[in-house]
Amino acid sequence: MIERNAVVKLILALAFPVLVGIGFTAAKHLLGVIPASLLAALRYSIGGLALLCIFGIPNWRTVVKLAPIATMSIVVQFILTYSGIKLLPISSASLLIQLEVPFIIILSALFLNDTISIQRIIGVTVAFIGATIMLMSPDPRFNLLGCALLIVGALAWALGQIAVLKLKVSGGFKIAGWLAVIAAPQLWIASAIIDGNPVPHLANLATRDWLVIFYIGTGPTVVAYGVWYWLLERTTINQIAPVLSLIPIVATLCGMIFLGEIPETNTVVGGAIILVGAALATNLKRPEKLKV
Repeated sequence: MIERNAVVKLILALAFPVLVGIGFTAAKHLLGVIPASLLAALRYSIGGLALLCIFGIPNWRTVVKLAPIATMSIVVQFILTYSGIKLLPISSASLLIQLEVPFIIILSALFLNDTISIQRIIGVTVAFIGATIMLMSPDPRFNLLGCALLIVGALAWALGQIAVLKLKVSGGFKIAGWLAVIAAPQLWIASAIIDGNPVPHLANLATRDWLVIFYIGTGPTVVAYGVWYWLLERTTINQIAPVLSLIPIVATLCGMIFLGEIPETNTVVGGAIILVGAALATNLKRPEKLKV
C-alpha cells in the first residue's frame, strides 16, 4: 500500500512541470499583447511582492551581493527568453530552454572546478546535437533570431546559477525569492529603456490578460518553486529530477490546445534528443548542484 505522504510528494512533483509548462504558454499569449521586458517586470513585481511577504526585506549587504546575479539570471535571461518565445512556436522554445542544463555543466567545470564525467560529456554533446537538428528545421515559423535569443538566455541563466553557487550560501528558496525582489525594479528600468512608456501597453490589457499575468507572477514564480524547494528538503533529487523533462511536454500540449500550434518533425526529433542529452548530463549523485 502506498503511503499517503508518498502520494502527496508525487502529486506535488507533477504539479511543478504543469505550473511551469502552463506558464510558458501563458507567456506566449501575453507576448502578442505586451513587450517581453514589460511582461518580465510585471511577473517579478507580483512574484517579488509575494516572496517579500514570505522572506522579508534582505539587508543591504545581501542586496549588493545579489544585485548583479539578479541582473544576469533574471533580467537579462527573461528579456532574452521572452523575446525568443515571442518569435517561436512554444514547443520549440520550451525545448531550447532545456539547454540550460548542458550550459551549467560546462560552466561548472570552468568556474567551479567541477569534474565532467564521460556521461556528462556525452550528455552535453547529445543535447547540442538535438539543438542543431532543431535549427535545421524547414518550418517557416522557426525563427533563427528567436533561437539565438533563447540559447543566449539559457546561457545567462546558467551564469547566474554559477554565481549563486560560488556564494556558497544555504536556503535556496530564500535566495531565489530575494533575487526576484531585487530583479523587479531592474526590470522596470530595462522596460522603460527598451519599450518606453508602459502605460499605453497596460491600458490595452483586457481583464483576461491581467488574470494570466497574475498566474505567471504566482504560479510558476512562487508556487512552483516553493513546491520544488519543499520537495528537495524532503526527498532526493534522483526521485524528482525526471519531472523536469515534463515541462516542455506540458508546454507543447498547452500550445496545441490553446494556441493551435502543431510541432513539426525537426522539433519533435531534435527536442527529444535535447531531453535525452540533458538527462545524461545531469549528475543526480550531487543534488546540491541542482538546488539553486
